[in-house]
Amino acid sequence: MRNLKGTLISLIIGISCGIGISLWQMSFIEDPMTAWSNGFFTVSVLWLGLGVLTWIASFGGFDGLRYLTYVFKQKFSRKPKLISYFEFKQERLEKKTHEPLRYLLIPGAFFLAFAVIAAVLSVQ
Repeated sequence: MRNLKGTLISLIIGISCGIGISLWQMSFIEDPMTAWSNGFFTVSVLWLGLGVLTWIASFGGFDGLRYLTYVFKQKFSRKPKLISYFEFKQERLEKKTHEPLRYLLIPGAFFLAFAVIAAVLSVQ
């Protein structure tokens, strides 16, 4: 249920952004299908890119940067509690789920398909 709700919210936000970008593009481009293609392709790149980055992060792709900010924050705290990188990784592994964020990937694929269809129709 939570994924369905997130997917619907993501679709609504993406459609709103796609329509807004498309309407803005229509002031520059005469062909409306090209404007629709541009608007929804932009949204699809954002959604798919963010979905892939969060999926990579769920596998620990950015744990080194997270540990670096943890160490930096601990250096300036009053009671520093510094742990090793191995302990930090073990704590992170206990909390992680390796489930891709479907509420970003599914709408992103939908917007990409819509952009491709609009691009094909604009060529004809």
